[in-house]
Amino acid sequence: TLKMHVVCQKGVQIETFSDIARYRVSPGLVGFSTYHLFYETLRLAGLNEASFKERQGSIVHFDYPEAARQFEKGNIDVIFWMTATPNSLLTRLSMQGANVTGLDRGLIDAVLDGNDAYERAEIDAGTYHGQSRAIQTIAVRTTHATLADRPEVEVNDVVRTLFQRRDDLSGISPAYSFDARFAAKEGPVPFHAGAHRYW
Repeated sequence: TLKMHVVCQKGVQIETFSDIARYRVSPGLVGFSTYHLFYETLRLAGLNEASFKERQGSIVHFDYPEAARQFEKGNIDVIFWMTATPNSLLTRLSMQGANVTGLDRGLIDAVLDGNDAYERAEIDAGTYHGQSRAIQTIAVRTTHATLADRPEVEVNDVVRTLFQRRDDLSGISPAYSFDARFAAKEGPVPFHAGAHRYW
């Protein structure tokens, strides 16, 4: 599961989502999942790129490592980042004084309304340095996709291997930390017959 993180410089004050228009914000590269979710939340909050110009803010599109570097240099005030938790770069930023936060509950409800690709999520208290409470946010499930005409036995073997080796894989990326109940939950795209057979 990838969860939306809103990472703010120490001293950045965001009482409501509309406050971000006063800051220099990086919502990831154009076309990626964070970018799309960011612009959807902007739209639902009644904001657009002109809102940033009016309030002396700006939007810049860096990949995550470059956004983290620019954040550390003080060139960015806020990073929007869809990632599994915990994220090592965000852990480092939080130890340097950055605050990790989430989204307004009303905005979360608006995004989820009619969009079953997203789900409500929490970033557990203590995930990041100085984070004393759980953070409300939005998540999207990590999905492996295949062609419908791939052999059933092949897809079943891949699913079985991923699930059986998930402890090893989670050491590479926390995105692979999942349980059977979570993995067997069908999303907006139906299971391949080979995956369905495994679950």
